[in-house]
Amino acid sequence: CPTVPRVTVDGTDCDDQAVDVNPGQIEQCNGGDDDCDGLVDLADPDQDPWACGYCESEADFDPAVLVRYTRNACVRDPTLSYCSTDPYVPDAHDAGTHLHHLKYRDDGTPLRDQLLLFLPPGVGESNEAITDWAAFAGYPTISLGWQNDMRLEATCNDDVCFETVHQEHQDGTDTSPLCDIPPEDAGEGRLAALLANVAAEFPDEPWGAYLLPDGTPDYERIVLMGWSGGATQSAYFSMVHPLAGVLLVSGAPEVVRPLTPAPPYGAAWMSEPRATPDCAHFAMYHRDEP
Repeated sequence: CPTVPRVTVDGTDCDDQAVDVNPGQIEQCNGGDDDCDGLVDLADPDQDPWACGYCESEADFDPAVLVRYTRNACVRDPTLSYCSTDPYVPDAHDAGTHLHHLKYRDDGTPLRDQLLLFLPPGVGESNEAITDWAAFAGYPTISLGWQNDMRLEATCNDDVCFETVHQEHQDGTDTSPLCDIPPEDAGEGRLAALLANVAAEFPDEPWGAYLLPDGTPDYERIVLMGWSGGATQSAYFSMVHPLAGVLLVSGAPEVVRPLTPAPPYGAAWMSEPRATPDCAHFAMYHRDEP
């Protein structure tokens, strides 16, 4: 019924002919009064200043320069898990599975003191974008090629199962019958080997700064970020190592559902004392996720 005015019952709609203008709207940066409070654009405290010309034009800035490359752990150690068995598609630094992705900013902008270590999910269409933003923010950044294929929420239903799988992924201790990960192929082993190798290969790049004299990673200078299954493994990582910070994005659910009429509860390891302080943990999820 286009001839019927779109007007609120109390008469506060300031534009009867515009369906997206009424007191219930959010103020937009468009030169009009979208929420009918008499204030327009930046004059309205409801307007997000960063979306309304507050920033300078992109043309006024120099482009960031990111150095990026990949490394395949199997090139140096073909005995690792998940190495290629196809003679026509051998492992290479730019081919294979569970590749390490390294990047940092190289345009004169000072780098941060911390390394950002990213544990990606099994499938993630935005992995490159996430680590690009981290490198743009000044972090030397590593996306670790770890064995992120298991869906524990579909496999485990008791506290022991969840914790032992995480421990084997972490340090390679043979704790779970569900996986077979030796120490050199677990998260800690892969990280230490990668840092040592790229520090020797690229001595002028920042990677060697994150190794202690004994060859282990300097975890207190590492910010760990994980997404989905990588987030839950990151939470376990922060339980055993004192990290500079932990960013958990959309962690996979780890819920024990008892067979008896008892309520589900979170896996016990998540409540255990942590080497990384609670105040250094940050977590988020998207409101549209199930």
